[in-house]
Amino acid sequence: MAWQLGIHVIDVGQGESSLIHAWDATGTAVRSMLVDGGLASCASTVYAYLQNRVTAIDRIVISHYDADHSGGIISLLLADNLYNLADTVADILVQGAQTGNRAQRIAGAAAAATAAVMGAHGTRLAVALAASAHARNKVSPTADDGDAARAGLDDGLEYVQDNAIWRTLNEKFCQSYQDLEQVVWPAVQSAVDALHGGADARAAARNELFTVFAAMQNDANARFQTGGYFHATTIIDLGDSKVDQYAKICAGGILMRGNRWITAPGIDRTRNSVPDLGEEVLWGEDPYPGGAAPLVYVLARGKRVWRKQGEISGSQPDNNVSIGLVLRFNHFYYYTGGDLPSDGEKMIAETIMANGLPNPDDEDDPFDTPDRIACFKCGHHGAETSTGDDFLTKAKPRAAFISCGKHESFEHPRPEVLKRLHDSTSIQWYYLTNCNFVTDYVPASRRQNQLTTGGNKSRVAGDNNQDNLAVGRNRGDIELSITEAESLYAANHHLRQFHVRYYDEDATPAGYRTEDITF
Repeated sequence: MAWQLGIHVIDVGQGESSLIHAWDATGTAVRSMLVDGGLASCASTVYAYLQNRVTAIDRIVISHYDADHSGGIISLLLADNLYNLADTVADILVQGAQTGNRAQRIAGAAAAATAAVMGAHGTRLAVALAASAHARNKVSPTADDGDAARAGLDDGLEYVQDNAIWRTLNEKFCQSYQDLEQVVWPAVQSAVDALHGGADARAAARNELFTVFAAMQNDANARFQTGGYFHATTIIDLGDSKVDQYAKICAGGILMRGNRWITAPGIDRTRNSVPDLGEEVLWGEDPYPGGAAPLVYVLARGKRVWRKQGEISGSQPDNNVSIGLVLRFNHFYYYTGGDLPSDGEKMIAETIMANGLPNPDDEDDPFDTPDRIACFKCGHHGAETSTGDDFLTKAKPRAAFISCGKHESFEHPRPEVLKRLHDSTSIQWYYLTNCNFVTDYVPASRRQNQLTTGGNKSRVAGDNNQDNLAVGRNRGDIELSITEAESLYAANHHLRQFHVRYYDEDATPAGYRTEDITF
């Protein structure tokens, strides 16, 4: 089977997020990895981008805990928890509404939903279904909607209390009978109306429940539905989180109003904290298909670099611990490392160019050392502390990506870094996810034509509208693609190349351009 690889740098403005997506031509094997998620406010933007390109995310890597890398991931996971909670309750609600006339359906649905909200799901599902059956049998067939709903709610409460699921309402986020009514009744009504109208009752109930649940917690950035997209994702991080409540959210937690934690059902995530240096993490513990499949290795984390002595040193300690990843796709190598400083990047280039990478098929026979790291993501959004001459000389990259956006307050990307890229004899092009911070070596930041300015190596992707990161605009996303055949050609072959696609305002007409880069 022939493999293809896509690397997407997602335009998240002040922050960083990227997608690694590998698939074989037959569609029998697919792998996806999300690296960072930008600020919390970018969570829905990142999700929309992913949803249009991959059906699931196998791995999430949080390079380090700075808010412009981890915030979007935390809000994504919280939104996913909310979705799974709403979907589970909606499923049980609809099970309770399957038989009887309208009044009986409403009573049965209200009893089932009440019990589910109060904890009767999973191994306790029988309690919710028993409450539903009792409510349907007890309610008058001529009861109006309101009376039927209240009868069902009463039965749901009675059954969970009799079964000691919760002793009092005050132990969880519904603190009163009125709270339960506000949660349960709109979902019950929507589901029963949908059943009578031949529509999707579960979706109708889920939409109502999600709206209520989302409003009952404080993260406004998590109030969008994910479809359970991340419920079984493996999360790779640094372990000792500095982000409040992160570990609980990874495990399905939702902090509801009144400072009450609940755990969403249906969450089956694995958390791989502090991965081993040299560990392959795109496939990890899952079966590796072998052959030419892409691989991703952890080469740096916690100030250490694989097979190197000493610690990464830099002026910003929180950045020195970043996870550094190297992707191998036959002869094509790609590096991304969060906010690692120049010292860490230099050590990674030295170790991979000297040692190659471990071979999952044969521990005693590592892969050959690479000719170069063909492409990389500049560290720390183009700050002067990253992307040094030592890395560029050793790695000999052909292209670089900078996730920068509108960085006036940080003055990123720095002209010192851009000059190093400009002066590098190996770099053909470097690409920026929007850049309307006016800076040297980037003609587009000064509204000059980047395609016709002599000697220019920069490519600003997008329309420079950093006040709007919505998916529908001409965004600054950057997409690299390469096929297995292209990755296997010998060095200096004209078909050993990758392709970079981006939106260019200076094209005639403005639109998407693709540049082919031989490596």
